[in-house]
Amino acid sequence: MATHLAFADVTVDQWREVIPSTRDEYLALIGTYSGPLTLAEEPRNGLLDCLGDLMDRDFGGRVDKMYRFELILATRR
Repeated sequence: MATHLAFADVTVDQWREVIPSTRDEYLALIGTYSGPLTLAEEPRNGLLDCLGDLMDRDFGGRVDKMYRFELILATRR
């Protein structure tokens, strides 16, 4: 049976939200991403320091990140 036939009354809702972050909050978030996590400690710290300096210099120590959320609800047939 095809997947689309397994569900009825499918509704999709999407919305966007801007979430502001301080320098420390954003760097803590970036530090959890797989790219920085694969780096050795010294290059990872260098990357995060560089990003933090850029945020302080050009963006007042803050960054706004746009997130897109999607909620899909359906009834199983």
